[in-house]
Amino acid sequence: MNKFSLFFVFCFCSTILFGQNITNTLADGGVFYIKDATTDFLTLTQSTKEVNILNGLRLELTGNSTSGTGVIFKGTDRFIHDFKPPIAGGNNTFVGINSGNFTMTAVAVEQGSDNTGLGFNSLTGLTNGRQNTALGSYSSVSTTTGSFNTASGYQSLFTNTTGYKNSAFGNISLYSNADGHDNASLGYQS
Repeated sequence: MNKFSLFFVFCFCSTILFGQNITNTLADGGVFYIKDATTDFLTLTQSTKEVNILNGLRLELTGNSTSGTGVIFKGTDRFIHDFKPPIAGGNNTFVGINSGNFTMTAVAVEQGSDNTGLGFNSLTGLTNGRQNTALGSYSSVSTTTGSFNTASGYQSLFTNTTGYKNSAFGNISLYSNADGHDNASLGYQS
């Protein structure tokens, strides 16, 4: 065999050994296990159609250049992530379909940090605001640079962009506040 033939056989064998798919069809009531000699790490049960992770699940931080890293998706929409702006920021938590975003642009250490969005489309406009809490669908959806706001309820602080130190509790509370500060409201449409 010449060197070319030997190289071809090596590449072909490597492809066979390392380039394969694993396909397993479970019979009724079957269970697929990923395990070592004593510990089950993951199971897939045919009868329940459930995947069980039996130990920890580690996600990487959602980074500034890899917005798909460390994200749990529902379909194609982001569902859980902790996006950190490129230069600064961090300690963010976003839970809910399209909560938060992957485009924050904080440039100082504290900007874009310590935000919590919980609910469909909460805190989606955030650029470098910090220490905001938004609970409820569309809560603080327009907030960009506003900081120290608390919005609790459907569409609370909806049009807020740069306003700061506002507290809105109740559906549609402080809805029209755009840039006001130090406001507090309690109750539906307050």
